[in-house]
Amino acid sequence: MKSTKWIWGMVGITGTLATIVFIIGFLYAVNQILYPKPGNSELAVSSPQPSQAPLGEGKDKIQIVALGDSLTAGTGDNTGKGYVDRVREKLEQQTGKAVFVLNNLAIPGYKSDQLLKDIELKKTQDALSDADVILLTIGGNDLFAGGEGIFSEDQQEFNPEAAQQRMEPALGRLETILADIRKANSHAVVLYVGLYHPF
Repeated sequence: MKSTKWIWGMVGITGTLATIVFIIGFLYAVNQILYPKPGNSELAVSSPQPSQAPLGEGKDKIQIVALGDSLTAGTGDNTGKGYVDRVREKLEQQTGKAVFVLNNLAIPGYKSDQLLKDIELKKTQDALSDADVILLTIGGNDLFAGGEGIFSEDQQEFNPEAAQQRMEPALGRLETILADIRKANSHAVVLYVGLYHPF
């Protein structure tokens, strides 16, 4: 009789401790969801160096040139502004200067190889050379490619290996694009807008 009480006592204590650990873990997880702490990211954008001149210093206006794919073209924004015009408005508020979108050369569906060819065009070179700010989104269509090969036949399963194979060449072209932009304009602020991982 005593051994049965002892066994049930141990089961009760173990169950109680397990429940307490579970509750603490659950509360910790809820806290992380409701009040997330910023993490370290290798892709975090570094802040401008102190020696860098303020945007548009010595100018009465700031000119933006935008390049890339559908995101820069404004697709998906039901207000019709797109992020480019929102950046323009914000810069105008922050600097107190007139800010213009000199050219939005973005084309929906564009991939990095197509943008590389466009950067060589004289009209693109001229636009880039006059810019104070260059906005850029590219690479999403390289990775996704209409979903071909990165989903199972029933379109239910994502294949991360297939997507990863497309990353390296796309990143190489992105590096060339950024180098070509810098050759065309050595002083403009270049903002590459990245994407979250949708899968």
